[in-house]
Amino acid sequence: MSVEVSVAERDSNRLIENQLDQRAEALEGAVKGAVLSYLGPMYEPADDQIKDAVEAIRGGRRRRDSLLLVLLETSGGFITVAERIARIFRHHYRRVDFVVPTYAMSAGTVLVMSGDELLIMDFGSDPALAQPVHDYFRLLSDYRMRRGHRAFVLHTKERHVGY
Repeated sequence: MSVEVSVAERDSNRLIENQLDQRAEALEGAVKGAVLSYLGPMYEPADDQIKDAVEAIRGGRRRRDSLLLVLLETSGGFITVAERIARIFRHHYRRVDFVVPTYAMSAGTVLVMSGDELLIMDFGSDPALAQPVHDYFRLLSDYRMRRGHRAFVLHTKERHVGY
């Protein structure tokens, strides 16, 4: 049984994807580095999905890039998955910063502890960064739910990966 997607739904998904790309690119310009977003639990295959996303962002370059900004929302999961993700980030980037707009529990806490800097978004955060991150993350979270994905990785070089 195949599931047909209506033209309106397909067009609305494309519109949201374009907005996500624009907001992610604006964040990349603001931080002068790559941006990767992950929403979901720290279970396999999250580490493989993130590895694929990082390799797509880097485009086969051998030299480590300077900065990766990770926007993270996770209810936690397996510490081994978080450790593998941290190693992937460190292998490809000299500096890894994390933004937690909502929550990063359990293995997510361990992952953000591996970073160079952590920004936890709250009402007292710098509005110049907080509002764009909040708007982007809300749109991303809504899109993940709309598509029915348990977890979601997004970066600007290759649309998105959901599972």
